[in-house]
Amino acid sequence: DLTVKGGNANEFKYPGGGGPAPTALVPDGKDDDKRFEGDGGALLVERGGSAHLSNVKLVDNNAEGDGGAIANYGRTWLKESKVVGNHAQGDGGGVYNEGILKVEETHVDDNTAGGNGGGIANGGGEHHDGPVDLASAAKPGKGDKGEHGKHHAGTVEIIGAHEGKDASLSTLSHNRAGHNGGGLFSSGGWVTVSFTAIGGNVACENGGGVYAENTDLLLEKVHVAGNHADGDGGGVVTTGGRDWAGNGAEKDGLAGSATIADSAVVDNTAGRFGGGIFNGEWLVKIEDGFIVRDHDKDDNATLTIRDTEIKGNTALNGGGIFNNKAKITLTKTHVTKNTATDSSKLHRVAGGVLNNEGRVKLDDKSLISNNDPTNCANTVEDCFN
Repeated sequence: DLTVKGGNANEFKYPGGGGPAPTALVPDGKDDDKRFEGDGGALLVERGGSAHLSNVKLVDNNAEGDGGAIANYGRTWLKESKVVGNHAQGDGGGVYNEGILKVEETHVDDNTAGGNGGGIANGGGEHHDGPVDLASAAKPGKGDKGEHGKHHAGTVEIIGAHEGKDASLSTLSHNRAGHNGGGLFSSGGWVTVSFTAIGGNVACENGGGVYAENTDLLLEKVHVAGNHADGDGGGVVTTGGRDWAGNGAEKDGLAGSATIADSAVVDNTAGRFGGGIFNGEWLVKIEDGFIVRDHDKDDNATLTIRDTEIKGNTALNGGGIFNNKAKITLTKTHVTKNTATDSSKLHRVAGGVLNNEGRVKLDDKSLISNNDPTNCANTVEDCFN
């Protein structure tokens, strides 16, 4: 029953140079303490700490680092609370997590992040002072050092109440990210979302509603609607990821495994590929007819979709689903009335499902129909245009 409003976590600047303390001024063994500076506009939970928030409002807080309202490196439980209108210059406009986070019957709405995860960020994926565009992600040394160092993801559970007269969904809505994951971002770790509405979020790069790389992800009884990504994946992006070695060369990322069950992915939009869902390697060059590079290995993302409706989504190509060098299994799932706007003669255009050098498998109870201009492109077994 508490409101925390107008908090501001700023990174301490030493006089003279206006920047952070030189390394020589930080006592041995204290470097790790410095990484929390500027995190958690309303609340910072350090390693070994825990916080239980019930019927709490975190409003209009700001962090120069990560976690506009909360930065959690320990254990945090949010129940029947509101995280609204917060901002982080780094990752996690509402909440940034590297520990164990449980969000129950809670609204995480109208937050913004300069980096990843407008609503919630589970790990940062890269240092928030590092590269911001896709092409520069391979620059040597980025993400290895700095005040905050590498971000490590934790465990996130987001649930709503589904029984009783006072049942209330959790919401992740109208959040905005400068990079990936307008509503929810995860790089590594474990994320479970159920009985939750993810709507109206925006990502300036990929994953308007949800962006999950190298993550064990479960979306169950979730409504993903009306989200937008300027890049790929208006509703959801799932990727095994391509990790970048310190010398600028590629190395295999960790496996990404995702399941979407008993859910709806509807009316989302993407500026490039996968209006509803984008699965697989995300570095796709339009001018090369979707061929990324000759030496690319198959992405190790695996997506299972069952008992789910994918409807009314729009993208340049792959209006409903874009699968790039990865595997998707559809069970009792309907992909209908999605639209692709690509007019290029280089490409086979699919309003429903576009499979690029991957594998899409349907069971006999799944349906891909009434998509514009075609249902499928490339090899999608048992799909008819």
